[in-house]
Amino acid sequence: MGAWVSDNYDQITPCFNVNYWKVHSAVKKSTQEKVCLWQLDIETLKSKVKSQATIDTYVKNCLSGLQMQKRLLHPHILKILEINEQSPALSFASEPVETCITLDTRLSRDEILYLAKQLCETLEFLHNSAKIAHLCLSPDSLCLTSDFSVKLTNFTWACQIAEDEKSVLVLKPSSSPLNVPSSFMSPEQFNSKNVTLKSDVFSFSSLICSLIAGRTIYECPNINTDSLIPRTIEDDTREALAACFDDDPNDRPSFSELKKCTGICVVTTQVYTYIDNAFSKSPQDKFAFLKGLFKIIPNLSVRLMNKKIIPFLIDELEHDVRFSPAVVPLLINIGHKIGQNQFMTTIFPIISKYFSVTNPIELPLALFSCFEILLELIPPEMHFDVIYPVFKASLDNGNKRLRIESVKNIPKFIEILSENGNSDRKLINDIFERLVVSLGTPNEMDNDTLTLIVRSIKFMTKNIENEYISRKTFNLIGQRYLEYPSKECSEEILSLLMSNKMSIEDILKYSVPLASIVISDKRSSQEVILTLCKFVSRVISKRQDEIAQMPKSNNDDNEDANDGDDKVEAERPVVIKPKNANKRILTRKNSKQINTDTPSVDAKPQISDQNDDEILEELDDIQEKKKQTKVNEEDEAVNEIVTVPSKKDRKPKLKTKY
Repeated sequence: MGAWVSDNYDQITPCFNVNYWKVHSAVKKSTQEKVCLWQLDIETLKSKVKSQATIDTYVKNCLSGLQMQKRLLHPHILKILEINEQSPALSFASEPVETCITLDTRLSRDEILYLAKQLCETLEFLHNSAKIAHLCLSPDSLCLTSDFSVKLTNFTWACQIAEDEKSVLVLKPSSSPLNVPSSFMSPEQFNSKNVTLKSDVFSFSSLICSLIAGRTIYECPNINTDSLIPRTIEDDTREALAACFDDDPNDRPSFSELKKCTGICVVTTQVYTYIDNAFSKSPQDKFAFLKGLFKIIPNLSVRLMNKKIIPFLIDELEHDVRFSPAVVPLLINIGHKIGQNQFMTTIFPIISKYFSVTNPIELPLALFSCFEILLELIPPEMHFDVIYPVFKASLDNGNKRLRIESVKNIPKFIEILSENGNSDRKLINDIFERLVVSLGTPNEMDNDTLTLIVRSIKFMTKNIENEYISRKTFNLIGQRYLEYPSKECSEEILSLLMSNKMSIEDILKYSVPLASIVISDKRSSQEVILTLCKFVSRVISKRQDEIAQMPKSNNDDNEDANDGDDKVEAERPVVIKPKNANKRILTRKNSKQINTDTPSVDAKPQISDQNDDEILEELDDIQEKKKQTKVNEEDEAVNEIVTVPSKKDRKPKLKTKY
């Protein structure tokens, strides 16, 4: 690049090529300042243009434009640091830029309108302060810095406008490939008529429409202004751009008007513009802006989030911690849009130190407002070290609002942890124990908190032994429910009871008492009460069935066999005469009569001297006869006689009834 470059700059690296210029990044040796070095590509010029005179004229115009540009000081005009006119070719050093619009095909709608707003401000300065018409607006004329700031360059065809705002071009622009592309010329410029400042307005609209459409939208002079604007453009923007295409330059809007119109200054553009000027804003104004930024995030491009939004937010957070309740959740929401990898690299190291801070409480409350997003962004293996401290600090805090918000988010947290397997079991157990402590602290409880705790415990039934959960919490839940009953809580208790998987014995021991408390309270949901009644009934019925089917144990037989001689009489069948009955009950034919006279109060039951087998046979006959015939009113007393079981089913002890 010549001695001028090698003597003054090092770390020279190719950056990009645009039009007939080669651009390199470099560092100035004397100041260590980062710059861009621009060198005119003479070889490419000669391959395009055979006339040396035309090339010389072009180089002369370039030099004149650079000298004009160097005198102009504006944030969006490329700053020229020094110009080298010596051979082998014209070159100059400028402030650093990243790329040229011509080379960037990824522009989103919000990026294009932000670019348009910056360009309006720049051309307003040129027209109103410098009285210069640029006359070469095209993608080649716009560069972008690392933070997406527009830098206007290529003043090759710029000219000073007289006081009457009219000037006449000497050279017809369309006469050479080195001149302004005809697709961005105004009609008067293309036809070599008098040009005014409003010629730039036409070129501006053509440039913006081309960027939105992704292609040049017309070729002069065959202009059909009705079809110039892409149909996808919003109505306000369409109206503003259409006004710029007016055939009469005097009827076109000025850039002072354009930069304020709603079609250019949309909400996203206002956000980016505010950040550009944030250094001049008060803390109160910044905080209001940050709170409103939540609604705008979905409409912002990922590139501008990385280039403008994230650096701005991190800078504000590190300089004033009072912004943390607004900035931290904003960065989490942005992380959801830019992806987990980039979030963990650029955002997480900055905000993680705020996760366990509870003073002011607005910070953890703001964290819980975007907690689901945070859970998705943090890798599962980091949940215990990163996420759990948020819950721990909040549950330990005495603020009721913060405690409720923390408990409210536990179910979602547990649900995600459950999907991760046993690796997070310790974390779930720790949270469970803290909930048990909360249940045992009545003065920290209310209806909402109790409902949320029950819901959280229900989500833990998949990870913690159900019997342990029931033993530790059901009694406490019942006590708290008596103090803070509600329809919502009764529904959560029902869901918890239905999700618990335990033995009948444990259900009777833990679940039924809790269900009974809910059933007994009139403030419980009626549907819940009916369901729990059925639940308790089924449990008891099932227990009865189990007992009925339970085999007789050997211990019972041994106890009966060792009762002793004093129980011999009780082992014999006793037949008792019904009260006021004056009737005889006969055994089978030729058997002895059994005296059924009513005994005295002190008399012992009269025991027949028949042996056991005979008595059993007689009673069997009686039972058989009762099945075959109807019993009249006099015989109803006979039904009071205890039926002696058959020999097969008979138990050692005979029941008696008086």
